[in-house]
Amino acid sequence: MSITLCQDEAAWDSAVHEMNGALYQSWGWGELFRLAGRRPWRVLAEDSDGHRAAAQIFEINLTPGFRLMWAPFGFVATSPHSHAMKELMVWLCSFLKQRKAPCLRIDPPVMDADESRKRLLEELGFRHLPDPWLAWGAFPRNAMVVGLRPGEQELLRKMRQKHRQHINAAGRYGLRIELGTSVEHVAHVHRMVEAAGERRSFTPRSLEWLATVRERFLVNDGGVIGLAWHGDIVVAAILCAVFGDRCYALFAGFLPECAHLHPMEPLYWSTMKWAKQMGCVEYDMQNAPVTNPPTQNQPGYGLYHFKAGFGAEFRYFVGAFDLVGSEIRYFIIRLIETRSGHFVYRTVDEARWLRYRMRGLASDFRTMLRRVAKGAEAL
Repeated sequence: MSITLCQDEAAWDSAVHEMNGALYQSWGWGELFRLAGRRPWRVLAEDSDGHRAAAQIFEINLTPGFRLMWAPFGFVATSPHSHAMKELMVWLCSFLKQRKAPCLRIDPPVMDADESRKRLLEELGFRHLPDPWLAWGAFPRNAMVVGLRPGEQELLRKMRQKHRQHINAAGRYGLRIELGTSVEHVAHVHRMVEAAGERRSFTPRSLEWLATVRERFLVNDGGVIGLAWHGDIVVAAILCAVFGDRCYALFAGFLPECAHLHPMEPLYWSTMKWAKQMGCVEYDMQNAPVTNPPTQNQPGYGLYHFKAGFGAEFRYFVGAFDLVGSEIRYFIIRLIETRSGHFVYRTVDEARWLRYRMRGLASDFRTMLRRVAKGAEAL
C-alpha cells in the first residue's frame, strides 16, 4: 500500500471520480479554498490494483504552531471496510502530529440512521460529535436532492402543484430564462447573491470568487448559469456546477421586489433540465437550515418547503467526527468550541458583515463623488 500527497490535478480528479466522490473533494474546490487561506492537502492511498482511498484536507491556521484540519465530505474509498482505510488512519495520525494539529474533522455524507457506518468510523478511531452546531469544519447536516432519472413529465408530476403553475406561467409573467457561462453571467449572479446577503444578513462571496468558480467548473459544459429576465432586468440567477453524475446548485438569489413573479421556480426547472441533458442523475439543491424532522416553527422551514416543492428528498446526515492527533490540544480546542465557539463564530461573522457593508458604503460614496465631479464639469 502506497500513501502519498498527490500533486497532479488530473490524477487526483480521476481518482475522486473513480471512487464516486463529491464536488467538494475535487481539485478545483481545493484551489477555491486556497484563495480563502486554507491550504489543501490531497492524500491518496493506492496499491497495485489501483486507487483505494483518498481525502482532501484543508489546513486552517489559527496561530503559529496551532492548526485545524478539515476534510469536507470525509473520505472517498473503494470500500469503507478495506485494509487501506486502516492504513490510511495510521498515516493520518502521524500527519496530524507532524502538522501540530489537534484533530482531523470530517463530515461524511452518511445518513443519520446508518448505524453500521457510524460504528465503522468509530472503529477506525473517529469520535462522533453530538453537537447540533459546530463552530468550524462542517457542512450543514442536510441536503435537498432531486433525482433526475425519471422523464421530464414525471419530474413535473412529482412537484407541488403551485410550483408547476409558476413554471407554466413564466411566459405570462413576462419572464425569459437564459442559460450561459460568460463573465457577464457571473456578474449577474454576484448581484443576486449580494441581494440575498443584504436581505438575510450574511457576507456573500466576492465577484473574484465567483469568477474563479466559473473558470474552474463552468467551462467546457462543466456547469451553467441561469438568468431570469423580466424586460431588460435580471430578477433572479443561479450558478450550477457538475461533478461526476451530480449537478450542484451552488449560488442562487433573486430581487425581493420581484418575488411576485416567482422567477426561481422556472429558473431551477431550466437548470434541472440542462443537468438531465448533461447526463446527471441527481440535482443537489444544497441544504435547508432546519433540523430533523423539519417543522413549521423553525426559521428555515420556508426554504425547506420551497425546495421540497420540487420533489427534493430531504437527506439528514450523521454529522461530524474527529480523529484526534493530540489529546491535550484537542481538549483545549473542544473546550473553546463547546463553551464559547458559537459566540466567537457569530462575532467573526458579524465583523465580516460589517466590513462588507462598510466597503459597500465606501463604494457608493466614491460613485456619488464621481457623479458630483462630472456634474460640476458639465456646469
